[in-house]
Amino acid sequence: LWIGTNDNGLSVSIGESISNVLDVEDGLPANSIRSITQGADGSYYIGTTDALQIIELNGGLRMSARIPEIVYAHSLAASDTGYVAAVTSSGLLFLMKDQEVVASMEPKPGQDIYTCCQFGADGCLYVGTSGNILYVYDVSDGNWVRKATYTCEGLKQINSLYFTEQGQLFVCSDSGGGC
Repeated sequence: LWIGTNDNGLSVSIGESISNVLDVEDGLPANSIRSITQGADGSYYIGTTDALQIIELNGGLRMSARIPEIVYAHSLAASDTGYVAAVTSSGLLFLMKDQEVVASMEPKPGQDIYTCCQFGADGCLYVGTSGNILYVYDVSDGNWVRKATYTCEGLKQINSLYFTEQGQLFVCSDSGGGC
């Protein structure tokens, strides 16, 4: 179990005990952790309030790569095909492959900012916004190809997305409604 804390870094629990604690003294960009996901290659992507840190677990924890342009990643998602997506608190959307940024996107002026992301079983990236819009992107070639746009009536501020094993999408927001 990987545990991100607000101001004490990252803890890794095996069984019922904490086996590792990482903080800035160990090389983390910041002690405030906002998101964690595991990539298809087994690496862990750690969103801190400073930069995104990639950690490998191979006979111990090893700081692998740091991506300084991804600041305050509060939503991370990994695909089965090796892509990792990140949404920052400022609404920027990043796509990574092989531990490097391959594409990024910011909302157009007047557009709601991006707030969260999740890969679906179809391989597409689903991205929520600060309003009630849900975008679906095909990122299979490392670029943003918009496949669909959904308006989620009655929702405001899409905070997180979750797919069930049956492929149903649950949308969590600050208000009721559905998508």
